[in-house]
Amino acid sequence: MPLRFLAIVAAALFPVLPAVAATDYSEAVSGDLAGSAGPANVDLGPLGPAQAFTVTGTLDAGETLDVFGDGPDEQDSFRFTAAVDFAFDLAVVSGAPVCELYEFAGPDLNLLGDCLGQVWAPASYAVALVMDGNQGQGGYALTAQAAPVPAPAAGALLAGACAAGLALSRRGRRGA
Repeated sequence: MPLRFLAIVAAALFPVLPAVAATDYSEAVSGDLAGSAGPANVDLGPLGPAQAFTVTGTLDAGETLDVFGDGPDEQDSFRFTAAVDFAFDLAVVSGAPVCELYEFAGPDLNLLGDCLGQVWAPASYAVALVMDGNQGQGGYALTAQAAPVPAPAAGALLAGACAAGLALSRRGRRGA
């Protein structure tokens, strides 16, 4: 089998690169995240194609429902810039943490709402993690993952590579 044919087939079989981690943040390693979404003092940098980052931490919002200021760690916040569409996944380690997403609009922040359950467009964002009802303790692992780019042409590319390989192999036999 000609080497050129094998190279074409290999290129068709591997059209998508695996995700590469961007900047991860662990409160256990790097310290507590600030309690203010804007301006959050931890910038995870850009999130590009085929990238992801995970933020892990804990919250302690105190014991009084919907009372702010009675817990030692009521909110964890960070910021980043997405260069591509992306989505969040929240793994709850304990308690009931929730994720709020804000978009930077000049010097102001616009609350977009719950960060889960949809794909977000490229922009500059701030994220705030709080306890549901601002009560109790909890742990979390929040992952932002670049949305996969669909590869609808992968099947057609494979078929084309196979057809090209067959045509090249037939041409080689006829010329010999």
